[in-house]
Amino acid sequence: MAAWCYHAQAAVSEVDVDWYRNKKILITGGSSGIGLAAALQAARSGASVGVVARRAQPLDQATGKLRTLASGSDATIVSSVLDVSDRDAVRREVPRLVEQLGGLDVLINNAGISRVARFMETAEEAFEQVIRVNLFGSVWMTRAVLPHLEKQQRGTVAFVSSLGGILGVYGYSAYCTSKFALQGFADTMRQELVGSGVHVCVFCPGEVDTPMMRNEDLMMPSETRAVTGTLRRRPADETATDLLKAIANGDEEAIPGLLANASISAARMLPGVARWVTANKIRRARRR
Repeated sequence: MAAWCYHAQAAVSEVDVDWYRNKKILITGGSSGIGLAAALQAARSGASVGVVARRAQPLDQATGKLRTLASGSDATIVSSVLDVSDRDAVRREVPRLVEQLGGLDVLINNAGISRVARFMETAEEAFEQVIRVNLFGSVWMTRAVLPHLEKQQRGTVAFVSSLGGILGVYGYSAYCTSKFALQGFADTMRQELVGSGVHVCVFCPGEVDTPMMRNEDLMMPSETRAVTGTLRRRPADETATDLLKAIANGDEEAIPGLLANASISAARMLPGVARWVTANKIRRARRR
């Protein structure tokens, strides 16, 4: 059974510095949002950090911040412009990054994109792109590092999923499909890796204040706002702290936030009631 954890609002200082000191961590989607916040906190704790992202300029800026934090220490900072949905590029580039880091202890599959729109208003190409990045990006990255982790018989593969990987959300058909599939992949990997020394952690935040989320605000249907409006939008730094704590604690599944935990527990125990409440929110939004 999954190990559950609830993390209340946390300060950056609550990350287990001793656990992360001298660790070697590779983070996808590391140029902004949760990925950048986690990279900065890990580097501040003494870890060697590798970050990858698709856009060169934000990645260069992130790398500069990380190297400033790591200056004067033995930590290594590496980065690479990489589209994680490109299987061949991942296969070529990731071993080089692991070599530059001097090994690997933690892979954080954080890269993700979203398209918020009703299903029939979501372009087919956009739907496919979300699946390629959110699901196959994590699959290819995990496939690239797993031989190294299994050989050394230790390490963690972490997946940044979402509450949208546990519950469907109006307007997020592509995103929720990708995250539900990611949950299944992570659960399967956890079983296959029993006894290997490699740990799997799935992190499921709700709404987080990131550039991606702020862009979605401009296109969000009123029904989506009604369904998601009760959850507090958590800062990226706070969410990253909870992610790093979950990894250090060995949690199998982590859902940060009391209300988010309560929502998931209610939906799992009383699915019919949860669907009825959600349907009523949608109907009220349509009447306004």
